[in-house]
Order: sequence, then structure tokens, then C-alpha cells
Amino acid sequence: MRLNEVQYDGSLPIEGYGPGFFRIGGEVRQGPHLISAAGPQDWAGYDDRAPLLALGRDIDVLFIGTGAEIAPLPAELRAALEAEDVGVEIMASPTAARTYNVLLSEGRRIAAALLPVGGAASDRCRYPTGEGASPLFAARIHPRSILANKKGGSFCPL
Repeated sequence: MRLNEVQYDGSLPIEGYGPGFFRIGGEVRQGPHLISAAGPQDWAGYDDRAPLLALGRDIDVLFIGTGAEIAPLPAELRAALEAEDVGVEIMASPTAARTYNVLLSEGRRIAAALLPVGGAASDRCRYPTGEGASPLFAARIHPRSILANKKGGSFCPL
């Protein structure tokens, strides 16, 4: 089997997630996040429309991750995005993260606004760091694979 290293052309992929956090470009970030070609930024959720609308014509599609399960967007947010001609795809945050990475690797003009999947991050759900950990490892594994926590064998989905 031949493996090819995924190239993101300077953009940061979403490497993982867990209760209340996302791992983006090797850094654990708490809470909701917006990630685009400009990089990751904090996002305050559905009521924080300005950064989503500012993406405007810089992207072809915005993936909105609604947390652990798919859920409808508030009507006001959907109407505001449609009024600005922002293409929107709604999905659960894990699916949105994987889809974002695939299209990012293809050089597409995309962004993702992601709500976390649960509560605060904890030691039972942490990604490998330090000696022997590869920052490219997550990009090389199948999107539905999991990483084992070195401290206790718990698993975190990617």
C-alpha cells in the first residue's frame, strides 16, 4: 500500500477534537472555533455572525459543525448567510472537521465554524505530544481512526 503525505499549502488542518476542544495546527484550542485560510480564530457561536459574514466571497463553502450531532441552524443566522451568498453546509462537528481537511488538501476555498462536541477537555482525552509524537501522524491516518492516550488507554476520535 502506498501512502502519500497530505499537503495543506500553508493552511492548518484540524488534527483532532475532544470534549470542549479542537486540535488545530498542533495546538489545543478550547471552545468554538472558526478556521479558514487566514487561520484559526475564536468564535462565540451562532450569535457571532460577523466573522462568518466577513468570509463572504473569499470562500466557496462554509461548513458549520453543530457539535456532536447534526442540528438545524437558527433561522436568523441562515438568512444572514444566504443574504451574503455564503454557501453553507451543516453537519456534526466531527464530520465537518474531516470534510474540511479533505477539501483543504485539494486546495479548495473553504472555512469551518465548529462547536465543540462536549464539556471541558480532560486528561482522559489527550493527543500524543512530546518525544516520538508526530505532528503529521493525524494527517496520515484514516479519518475515522483513533489515537490511544499514552496515560491510560482512553481513546479520542479524529
